[in-house]
Amino acid sequence: MKHIPGCLIQIHYHNRHGGVRRVIEGYARAFREIVKDDTVTYLICHDCYLESSDGIKIIDIPECDYFDLTDIRSYYNLKNILIRKISEILKSEAIQFPALVIGHNLNLCKNLSLSSAFTELSLEYRHFSFFSVMHDFAEEGRIELLDKINELENAGISVRDELYHKNGLVNLVVPGNNAFSILQRCGFETMQLANPVFCPKSKKTVEKDAAKRYLQIYAEKMGMSFNFDKPVFTYPVRIIPRKNIFEAIALVTVLNSGNLLTGTYGGSARSRSVFNHAYLLVKEFKLPVIFDIFKVIKEKWKDSAPVELLYEISDSVLSTSVMEGFGYALYEPWFYDCMITGRIPRGGGGYPSFMDTSSFYSRFPIPEDWISIKLLREKYSIKYSKYYTKQHFSGFLDSFIIDGTVDFGFLDEEMQFKIIKNVLKDEKMKSTWQQLLDQKLAGWPGFKELNSQDFAIYCKNREKIESEFSLSNFQKLFYSCFTQPSQRNTSDWDYSCILEEFQKRGLLLLV
Repeated sequence: MKHIPGCLIQIHYHNRHGGVRRVIEGYARAFREIVKDDTVTYLICHDCYLESSDGIKIIDIPECDYFDLTDIRSYYNLKNILIRKISEILKSEAIQFPALVIGHNLNLCKNLSLSSAFTELSLEYRHFSFFSVMHDFAEEGRIELLDKINELENAGISVRDELYHKNGLVNLVVPGNNAFSILQRCGFETMQLANPVFCPKSKKTVEKDAAKRYLQIYAEKMGMSFNFDKPVFTYPVRIIPRKNIFEAIALVTVLNSGNLLTGTYGGSARSRSVFNHAYLLVKEFKLPVIFDIFKVIKEKWKDSAPVELLYEISDSVLSTSVMEGFGYALYEPWFYDCMITGRIPRGGGGYPSFMDTSSFYSRFPIPEDWISIKLLREKYSIKYSKYYTKQHFSGFLDSFIIDGTVDFGFLDEEMQFKIIKNVLKDEKMKSTWQQLLDQKLAGWPGFKELNSQDFAIYCKNREKIESEFSLSNFQKLFYSCFTQPSQRNTSDWDYSCILEEFQKRGLLLLV
């Protein structure tokens, strides 16, 4: 019988809050449950926070974080530093042999030297098992990463061979059905392991009304607003462009009369800019939105589990992401008796086929005459034309308008910001938008269906989620996946096929 290795080491760029960190914590928990031991699990990354994740020892290597490499010399210098530093850890007495080494999102080219170092380490430490888990892809339309790949390839580096560990002793793993099918069609040998979603263990930690009163007082103190008598919607994410925060604000506070609780800005300058514009909008129009909600919870309820407490406060969880490989906001709430208001993301992410998503939406329509279609086409052309064939690009641009409406998610953050600001200043525009959304439209169920979800459907969906993603199920799949021997990657892969598959679904300005 195959046995799970005696030690788990995970490698990532950083330990910021987000979906990948939730997966890392879930992997560590499953590993400890399987080995039935108090063994320490490790995370090698740039330690951005002082506190460690529960049960995980974080080993800080600053060179693991994102790096913009532009030439071969800097690429090799950083790679050698990473090999040396990670080797010191792998050879240390603290590491129990044999070890299971799992890298996360190393195929994104956020630090090519780290991806390449991971491959070399797999060849040097053959008594360990190396796995690379691919949560997302640059080819989803992440233009900065695609441009970086091209720049490094022009410098003479076989970038995609490094990102996918060509000739390394590394097994490739993907969480989502969509990513799995794409890589299979492109000739990759991969294993599928759906992300872990665990039921809460703790009992209720806060009274909902008491928490809402505190949030109202907190908002007033900060010069913001919070309506105690209105429903609370939670969008538990870092604010990055693809999470589509302006749509969340519009849906909950402009067109509905709810409160919105959400996270703080992501790590990039662009994410900070999106956050700043959202904050200015909320401040100017006194919208009932509280940002950085996990920080607020930590300051008030120090001993609570912040995610569990947040779901207890909330009436519904929101997800407006335009691109999602898995999406914890679409899965976790079912375990906490929380309703979900959601956008089914483009790109094939989101729910498996057994879920009833009739109350969800795939388009958030606005009247086409609210924007310049010419300007929108120009923005797409500037950003993406070199990554499309002419036929694909023309067909995609022609798909913008359906029944005189455009999906709000097709716009960039600048256009979204202007529309919401105009609507908040003009009651006639607001009324026009509300009347439009009261109807059932292509990809939009209508506000009545969206706001009054069928409880019977909810119960069936929850039952299916709990069955499919139970802790016992995940542990079995985890064991089956990570007891496989590492295989050398020698196949001829068609990397261009990955981009082509995402082109068919459309590359969006928010990604």
